[in-house]
Amino acid sequence: MKTKLVTLLLLFFCLSAMADDPRTHLVIWAKDGSKIVYPLGVKPQVLLTETELVMRLNGHDIAYDKDEILRFTYEPVGLSNCTLVLNSDMVTFCSLVDLDFSQVSKVKAYVADSYDPETGILTLGRVEKVPAGTGVLLIGEPGKVDVPFILTDEAHQNLLRGVTFDTEISPTDGDYTNYILVNGSHGKGFYRLSAPGVLAAGKAYLQLPTNQARQAIGISYEDGNTTVVTEIPVIDEDKEGTFTLDGIRRKNATKQGVYIMEGKKVIVK
Repeated sequence: MKTKLVTLLLLFFCLSAMADDPRTHLVIWAKDGSKIVYPLGVKPQVLLTETELVMRLNGHDIAYDKDEILRFTYEPVGLSNCTLVLNSDMVTFCSLVDLDFSQVSKVKAYVADSYDPETGILTLGRVEKVPAGTGVLLIGEPGKVDVPFILTDEAHQNLLRGVTFDTEISPTDGDYTNYILVNGSHGKGFYRLSAPGVLAAGKAYLQLPTNQARQAIGISYEDGNTTVVTEIPVIDEDKEGTFTLDGIRRKNATKQGVYIMEGKKVIVK
């Protein structure tokens, strides 16, 4: 049970959360002493089967082994911060609750304001109040950081799409092409998906019109008085070749892994 709870805490990045009544939360307590707290704002439903306690959130089910559950309660929780865990200096993020980055010094939150198809550069704009479900790019020091909860109806123009549950992302979606953040061989940026994949809960992806698509997209943002630009050279668009699942072209598939060769998925052992 402890492993499941820790995993969910990392996925949702929260130790507590704010609902309409910021003092009341649904808490699942495990026999090993661990717990997870759900905001009432996401309208969690508790379902009991013979063997499991199931949390239903917006049509998605998260199951817990009943033998490892001590109790679940609705009760006051004194915490007012969400704890985020950054494993890199630049990560995508999407929260289940509204967050306030205005007083956070170690990490800044950015939305994707605009994209220039001529240069292949995505321009980021810093935001302080981030509504639940908003895809953002977090840039700062790796490690843990506490971000206060707020209630906000603020909206942002944004080319990033956040996911609050594990979500299958396809290379294209109608007239749009999808990208994920990768530290690839051409630098850190958004690389076009070459095959469907599952994006973990609490992450975000970039979506651009297909008629403006490139293989990889660079990033520009303001960090204090400095403009930081990560440029990625134009990658050969010829689809005949070998690509990783992140859309990065390789001369050959010499290492173990899954590749796209001539448009087909190939496993190299």
